[in-house]
Amino acid sequence: MDIQKVKSTVKKITRLLDQLTNEASAIEKDLILEYLRTAYDQALTTESEIPASNFEPEPNAHSLPEKENPPPPEPSIPPSPVMETDPQPTLPRAEITAHEKPTEFNQPDHSSALLNLFKPLTAHDLSEKLGAQPIRSLKQAFSINDRLLYTNDLFEKNADLFADTLKMVDNYESWEPAKSVLLNLATQFHWEKGEKSEIARQFIKTIQRKFT
Repeated sequence: MDIQKVKSTVKKITRLLDQLTNEASAIEKDLILEYLRTAYDQALTTESEIPASNFEPEPNAHSLPEKENPPPPEPSIPPSPVMETDPQPTLPRAEITAHEKPTEFNQPDHSSALLNLFKPLTAHDLSEKLGAQPIRSLKQAFSINDRLLYTNDLFEKNADLFADTLKMVDNYESWEPAKSVLLNLATQFHWEKGEKSEIARQFIKTIQRKFT
Protein backbone atom coordinates (compact mmCIF):
# COMPACT_ATOMS: atom_id res chain seq x y z
CA MET A 1 0.00 0.00 0.00
CA ASP A 2 1.28 3.45 -0.91
CA ILE A 3 0.44 4.98 2.47
CA GLN A 4 1.42 8.49 1.35
CA LYS A 5 -1.12 8.46 -1.49
CA VAL A 6 -3.83 7.13 0.83
CA LYS A 7 -3.04 9.83 3.41
CA SER A 8 -3.16 12.52 0.72
CA THR A 9 -6.58 11.33 -0.46
CA VAL A 10 -7.92 11.18 3.11
CA LYS A 11 -6.67 14.75 3.69
CA LYS A 12 -8.66 15.89 0.66
CA ILE A 13 -11.80 14.26 2.10
CA THR A 14 -11.19 15.86 5.52
CA ARG A 15 -10.55 19.28 3.98
CA LEU A 16 -13.72 19.09 1.93
CA LEU A 17 -15.81 17.99 4.93
CA ASP A 18 -14.41 20.85 7.04
CA GLN A 19 -15.68 23.35 4.47
CA LEU A 20 -19.23 22.08 4.59
CA THR A 21 -21.66 24.21 6.56
CA ASN A 22 -25.08 22.61 6.24
CA GLU A 23 -26.15 20.32 3.40
CA ALA A 24 -23.51 19.20 0.89
CA SER A 25 -24.12 20.17 -2.73
CA ALA A 26 -24.25 17.69 -5.59
CA ILE A 27 -20.70 18.45 -6.73
CA GLU A 28 -19.38 18.02 -3.18
CA LYS A 29 -21.14 14.67 -2.83
CA ASP A 30 -19.65 13.50 -6.14
CA LEU A 31 -16.17 14.60 -5.08
CA ILE A 32 -16.43 12.80 -1.72
CA LEU A 33 -17.53 9.63 -3.53
CA GLU A 34 -14.64 9.91 -6.01
CA TYR A 35 -12.13 10.45 -3.18
CA LEU A 36 -13.43 7.36 -1.34
CA ARG A 37 -13.12 5.23 -4.47
CA THR A 38 -9.58 6.52 -5.06
CA ALA A 39 -8.51 5.70 -1.49
CA TYR A 40 -10.08 2.24 -1.78
CA ASP A 41 -8.23 1.52 -5.05
CA GLN A 42 -4.96 2.72 -3.53
CA ALA A 43 -5.43 0.42 -0.54
CA LEU A 44 -5.91 -2.63 -2.80
CA THR A 45 -2.75 -2.22 -4.88
CA THR A 46 -0.61 -4.36 -2.54
CA GLU A 47 -2.45 -7.65 -3.09
CA SER A 48 -1.55 -7.85 -6.79
CA GLU A 49 2.01 -6.56 -6.37
CA ILE A 50 3.26 -9.38 -4.09
CA PRO A 51 5.06 -11.92 -6.33
CA ALA A 52 4.05 -15.50 -5.94
CA SER A 53 6.73 -17.80 -4.53
CA ASN A 54 8.23 -20.26 -6.99
CA PHE A 55 10.00 -22.28 -4.29
CA GLU A 56 9.47 -26.00 -4.53
CA PRO A 57 10.99 -28.35 -1.93
CA GLU A 58 13.48 -30.83 -3.31
CA PRO A 59 12.42 -34.42 -2.93
CA ASN A 60 14.34 -36.45 -0.33
CA ALA A 61 15.91 -39.54 -1.82
CA HIS A 62 15.62 -41.43 1.51
CA SER A 63 12.04 -40.47 2.24
CA LEU A 64 9.33 -42.96 1.62
CA PRO A 65 6.47 -42.02 -0.68
CA GLU A 66 3.57 -40.76 1.27
CA LYS A 67 0.30 -42.56 0.99
CA GLU A 68 -2.22 -40.38 -0.71
CA ASN A 69 -5.26 -39.81 1.41
CA PRO A 70 -8.60 -39.43 -0.29
CA PRO A 71 -9.85 -35.84 -0.32
CA PRO A 72 -12.30 -35.06 2.45
CA PRO A 73 -15.91 -34.79 1.38
CA GLU A 74 -17.08 -31.29 0.64
CA PRO A 75 -19.34 -29.95 3.36
CA SER A 76 -22.86 -29.40 2.28
CA ILE A 77 -24.00 -25.79 2.61
CA PRO A 78 -27.66 -25.36 3.44
CA PRO A 79 -29.48 -22.94 1.17
CA SER A 80 -29.91 -19.43 2.46
CA PRO A 81 -33.38 -18.72 3.77
CA VAL A 82 -35.45 -16.49 1.57
CA MET A 83 -36.63 -13.41 3.38
CA GLU A 84 -40.20 -12.59 2.62
CA THR A 85 -40.92 -8.92 2.27
CA ASP A 86 -44.27 -7.32 2.60
CA PRO A 87 -45.57 -6.00 -0.69
CA GLN A 88 -45.48 -2.24 -1.00
CA PRO A 89 -48.91 -0.68 -1.09
CA THR A 90 -49.90 0.81 -4.41
CA LEU A 91 -50.58 4.51 -4.10
CA PRO A 92 -53.47 5.91 -6.09
CA ARG A 93 -52.38 7.99 -9.07
CA ALA A 94 -53.44 11.57 -8.76
CA GLU A 95 -55.26 13.00 -11.74
CA ILE A 96 -54.15 16.38 -13.05
CA THR A 97 -56.93 18.69 -14.03
CA ALA A 98 -56.76 21.26 -16.80
CA HIS A 99 -56.03 24.03 -14.26
CA GLU A 100 -53.16 22.22 -12.54
CA LYS A 101 -49.54 21.85 -13.58
CA PRO A 102 -47.32 18.89 -12.66
CA THR A 103 -44.72 19.62 -10.01
CA GLU A 104 -41.15 19.57 -11.28
CA PHE A 105 -38.71 18.04 -8.83
CA ASN A 106 -34.95 18.59 -8.56
CA GLN A 107 -35.25 21.86 -10.47
CA PRO A 108 -34.18 24.73 -8.17
CA ASP A 109 -35.37 28.19 -8.99
CA HIS A 110 -32.28 29.96 -10.32
CA SER A 111 -32.20 33.69 -10.84
CA SER A 112 -32.09 35.18 -14.31
CA ALA A 113 -28.67 36.71 -13.56
CA LEU A 114 -27.32 33.25 -12.77
CA LEU A 115 -28.78 31.69 -15.91
CA ASN A 116 -27.38 34.52 -18.06
CA LEU A 117 -23.88 33.24 -17.28
CA PHE A 118 -24.61 30.15 -19.36
CA LYS A 119 -25.92 31.88 -22.47
CA PRO A 120 -23.67 31.14 -25.48
CA LEU A 121 -21.57 34.11 -26.53
CA THR A 122 -21.61 35.10 -30.20
CA ALA A 123 -18.22 35.61 -31.86
CA HIS A 124 -18.16 38.78 -33.99
CA ASP A 125 -14.57 39.36 -35.11
CA LEU A 126 -11.77 37.01 -36.11
CA SER A 127 -10.05 36.99 -32.71
CA GLU A 128 -13.26 35.98 -30.97
CA LYS A 129 -13.88 33.25 -33.53
CA LEU A 130 -10.39 31.87 -32.98
CA GLY A 131 -11.01 31.97 -29.24
CA ALA A 132 -14.18 29.91 -29.69
CA GLN A 133 -12.50 26.96 -31.38
CA PRO A 134 -13.28 23.53 -29.84
CA ILE A 135 -10.80 22.06 -27.37
CA ARG A 136 -10.13 18.38 -26.73
CA SER A 137 -9.15 18.44 -23.07
CA LEU A 138 -9.61 20.93 -20.24
CA LYS A 139 -6.21 20.02 -18.76
CA GLN A 140 -4.42 22.18 -21.32
CA ALA A 141 -7.16 24.78 -21.77
CA PHE A 142 -6.17 27.10 -18.90
CA SER A 143 -2.92 28.96 -18.36
CA ILE A 144 -1.32 29.31 -14.93
CA ASN A 145 -2.72 32.83 -14.58
CA ASP A 146 -6.22 31.63 -15.52
CA ARG A 147 -6.03 28.83 -12.96
CA LEU A 148 -5.02 31.26 -10.20
CA LEU A 149 -7.76 33.71 -11.21
CA TYR A 150 -10.56 31.14 -11.31
CA THR A 151 -9.37 29.34 -8.16
CA ASN A 152 -9.26 32.56 -6.12
CA ASP A 153 -12.39 34.29 -7.46
CA LEU A 154 -14.75 31.42 -8.32
CA PHE A 155 -13.69 28.57 -6.01
CA GLU A 156 -12.77 30.57 -2.88
CA LYS A 157 -9.09 29.61 -3.20
CA ASN A 158 -9.84 25.87 -3.11
CA ALA A 159 -7.34 24.54 -5.66
CA ASP A 160 -8.36 20.90 -5.09
CA LEU A 161 -12.00 21.66 -5.83
CA PHE A 162 -11.05 23.52 -9.02
CA ALA A 163 -8.81 20.69 -10.25
CA ASP A 164 -11.32 17.96 -9.41
CA THR A 165 -14.12 19.89 -11.09
CA LEU A 166 -12.14 20.11 -14.33
CA LYS A 167 -11.32 16.40 -14.12
CA MET A 168 -14.97 15.48 -13.59
CA VAL A 169 -16.33 17.72 -16.34
CA ASP A 170 -13.62 16.59 -18.76
CA ASN A 171 -14.98 13.02 -18.55
CA TYR A 172 -18.51 14.00 -19.63
CA GLU A 173 -19.63 13.31 -23.19
CA SER A 174 -22.20 16.11 -23.46
CA TRP A 175 -22.78 19.66 -22.20
CA GLU A 176 -25.89 19.06 -20.07
CA PRO A 177 -24.25 17.15 -17.13
CA ALA A 178 -21.33 19.59 -17.20
CA LYS A 179 -23.75 22.51 -17.08
CA SER A 180 -25.50 20.95 -14.08
CA VAL A 181 -22.20 20.74 -12.17
CA LEU A 182 -21.26 24.33 -13.01
CA LEU A 183 -24.74 25.59 -12.13
CA ASN A 184 -24.47 24.03 -8.66
CA LEU A 185 -21.08 25.66 -8.17
CA ALA A 186 -22.35 29.02 -9.44
CA THR A 187 -25.23 28.85 -6.96
CA GLN A 188 -22.96 27.84 -4.08
CA PHE A 189 -20.30 30.50 -4.67
CA HIS A 190 -22.59 33.27 -6.07
CA TRP A 191 -20.86 33.67 -9.42
CA GLU A 192 -23.54 36.07 -10.63
CA LYS A 193 -22.63 38.83 -8.14
CA GLY A 194 -20.31 41.77 -8.78
CA GLU A 195 -17.10 41.26 -10.71
CA LYS A 196 -17.46 37.49 -10.42
CA SER A 197 -20.07 37.45 -13.19
CA GLU A 198 -17.68 38.41 -16.00
CA ILE A 199 -14.96 36.06 -14.72
CA ALA A 200 -17.49 33.24 -14.42
CA ARG A 201 -18.81 33.90 -17.93
CA GLN A 202 -15.33 33.51 -19.41
CA PHE A 203 -14.72 30.35 -17.38
CA ILE A 204 -18.02 28.80 -18.51
CA LYS A 205 -17.34 29.82 -22.10
CA THR A 206 -14.07 27.86 -22.03
CA ILE A 207 -15.86 24.79 -20.63
CA GLN A 208 -18.47 25.05 -23.39
CA ARG A 209 -15.74 24.81 -26.04
CA LYS A 210 -15.12 21.24 -24.84
CA PHE A 211 -18.58 20.22 -26.08
CA THR A 212 -18.88 22.19 -29.34
